[in-house]
Amino acid sequence: MESDQVYLLGLCQDVEIPLLLEMVSNYFEILKNGNKSTADTLSAIEDNEPSTNHTLIGYRVSEDCGLSPEIRETILHHHNEATFVHQDNLSFARRVGLLTISEYFCRLYRSENEDSIWLRVGDAIHEMFGLTDDDIADLIEETQDILSAR
Repeated sequence: MESDQVYLLGLCQDVEIPLLLEMVSNYFEILKNGNKSTADTLSAIEDNEPSTNHTLIGYRVSEDCGLSPEIRETILHHHNEATFVHQDNLSFARRVGLLTISEYFCRLYRSENEDSIWLRVGDAIHEMFGLTDDDIADLIEETQDILSAR
């Protein structure tokens, strides 16, 4: 996937969240609780409460916007932790892994200490990309330096 496509994926992965915030009165709480849950994924929690999840809506929005199948599928499965366990499609798993790393970095940058997703899949992502804890710490520091300079 080209770098501009990865950038587009990052921009579009959660484009539907503002729609859900407007449509579902308690969606902010669902989102907050889903991101803190160590038992279920955010998508699973959303499936129970508003009866749909942001990844499915994001898939449909990205389809309506004519985004590529690779981007649409990655948006649809970006909280599917089985992606890291089975890795049937390594290219796909790496795209989801990049999104997960970027979300983790964003949470750290916003000083959100709890990241249940990273706690559940961080080790698998380390292994998939061949990264050590020091590598991740270096990337976090570089990212924070870049963002602080703006």
